[in-house]
Amino acid sequence: MQILQSRLAQIDKNILYLDNGRTPRDGLPADHGWLSPCWWMRARHWTILEFESRGLPPVATPGIPCIPALAESFHGTVVGGRKLLVRISRRTWLLDLLGGRLRFAPAASYRDLPVDPARSDEELSKAYKRPGQAIQITDTSGNALGAIDDVEFATRRSTERNGALHDIPYWFCSFSSDLDPRLFAEFSETDACIVIFDPMEFVRRALPHLNRDAPRARKELFPISISIPIS
Repeated sequence: MQILQSRLAQIDKNILYLDNGRTPRDGLPADHGWLSPCWWMRARHWTILEFESRGLPPVATPGIPCIPALAESFHGTVVGGRKLLVRISRRTWLLDLLGGRLRFAPAASYRDLPVDPARSDEELSKAYKRPGQAIQITDTSGNALGAIDDVEFATRRSTERNGALHDIPYWFCSFSSDLDPRLFAEFSETDACIVIFDPMEFVRRALPHLNRDAPRARKELFPISISIPIS
């Protein structure tokens, strides 16, 4: 019961954070994932049906403040604006960033952040999705089974050593695509943010220093789809 209540509350909370009025996302089908309003409507509908099947009343929708009005130059990609890099953190660490010091954290350190659950994530395991018609399933007798829906699965960054699997460590520095001042209340010990208006210029300046300090490390720059905690 508690898990189901938490799931609905988290779905409702994410809807309230992501729905800032009419955006270019409104027409996206559900297979586009969390950016699509249809995806959230489907997730909430299934959760409400689960409450009904158990004869339980749904929990009340949590209340969050409306997003403050921002200048158009601070509109990120989620609301149909420009490409931005936004980092919310402690002022002392952000001053280091302004001074040219970029801080990377081990991916495993985000697995369990008890003092900051809004940032916790399983970074060493990545979820993937395949359309049901592209999946072949067989039972123990070799008979083919049709997939009911699209199939989700996960992979871990690991390697085998002496017959056991060990996680492959990597480090990263993450930025948001949008500025949402309400996240100051969600993230612990944050009091400032930095907004980078020219992401590629930032990368151009940072890369030579990364190559100098970690010459044998492989560097990657890529957008990610956030892992919404709805389980």
